[in-house]
Amino acid sequence: MDHVLPPLDDPARLVIELRFVPALDREDAVQEAWLAHLEGRPVATGVN
Repeated sequence: MDHVLPPLDDPARLVIELRFVPALDREDAVQEAWLAHLEGRPVATGVN
């Protein structure tokens, strides 16, 4: 399943963070990325 990512300031950092997320948790990580984006926080930090 493809997940739609929020707009990114630093896509490379998000890719690095997502590499450490187990496949079963990837959907939750993308949701956290969106939440971080909507709250004005860095997206990669939300995934971390």
